[in-house]
Amino acid sequence: MVDADRISPELAAAFPEIGRTLSSWPQLASDVALGGALVAEAARRILLGVPCESGRFYIDLEALIAPEHNTVAPLESAFA
Repeated sequence: MVDADRISPELAAAFPEIGRTLSSWPQLASDVALGGALVAEAARRILLGVPCESGRFYIDLEALIAPEHNTVAPLESAFA
């Protein structure tokens, strides 16, 4: 379920604590919401008959919100 090469050091440190001091692995509400949105999109595609490939997909939010992906002009240049 978890690709050991891709987990953060913090998550790796939490695994031995699951069932002892943690009831489950740590999750941010934003991560859970993103997962729900991705599942809803996959279900929508399947129900509409749109191609939806099976597999494992990784979403890297740090890469997606990196400055080079910004489609809006920086604030200071918008008023210059």
